[in-house]
Parts: sequence; C-alpha cells; structure tokens
Amino acid sequence: MGYESMDIMVLILVGVLALMTAVGYALCRRWKKEAEMATSRQMVEIGEAKDFAEALIANTPDGFVVGDEQAAIAHVNEAFCRMTGRSFDEWMGQRAPFPGIIPEEREAFMEHLANADRGEFKPIELNYERKDGKRVPLLFSPGALRTDKGDRI
Repeated sequence: MGYESMDIMVLILVGVLALMTAVGYALCRRWKKEAEMATSRQMVEIGEAKDFAEALIANTPDGFVVGDEQAAIAHVNEAFCRMTGRSFDEWMGQRAPFPGIIPEEREAFMEHLANADRGEFKPIELNYERKDGKRVPLLFSPGALRTDKGDRI
C-alpha cells in the first residue's frame, strides 16, 4: 500500500478516534462505578463487557485513544501506533498538545479541545507529523459519553 493510500486511510481511520476514545473512557469509568456496587453475577457480566470492549479497541483497524480523568493518554491501540509511527509507551501519559501536532496547528488544536470540553464535538482536520517526519492529514473527532442527565460517564 502506497503512502497516498495510507494518508487517506489515516484520515478516515482517525475520524472515529475521538468517539472510540470517549467510549473507552466512559466504559472504564462505568465499570469502576458498577464494580463497587455489583453482586458476584454482576461482576461476571461486567468482566465480560470489559473483555469485549478491550478486544474491540485492540482489534479495530481504526486509531483509538483513551484519555483518563486528567486528560492524559491512558491507552492507545496498535492501529493508532502504526498511523503515528510512535509506540504505545511513547503515548502513555502524554497531554495535549500531543507529539506530532505541528506548531502551526497547535493553537487550533488546543482551541478545539477546549470546545470539546464544553461539549462542542466537531471534527477538525489538521496536519500531523509522524515520528518519521512525514506529514499526513488527520481528522480528529473528540467525543464524550454522557448520561441521560448530561453528566459525563
């Protein structure tokens, strides 16, 4: 597969990154809350759901990032590592602006994150610099899961 095809794949695959990030983060928080109140049968069901979500994240061809409560990267999948040219360990604990966000894109990226924190979840296309120095288009779509009451999960 040529780099042009990879550029298009990066743009498409990263498009779902934020939604999947929000799902992973929300599931982790929800599992923690449910685990504190669950019976042993509920614990089994929670464990099965957790295993399913982890397998989904690990096996999806889309780049996927999970942030923790302090907005630091808590997990990335292999697809994201391949797209960015950076390893799992290089991503752990990173905070925005993330490695590879080029200087001329940083202000827009940080403003976009601030908007997302206020609940404005719109995708933004920007240039991303892989670890090897190649620049590729990136479609970043942040998201968060919320309860029916509007609270973040």
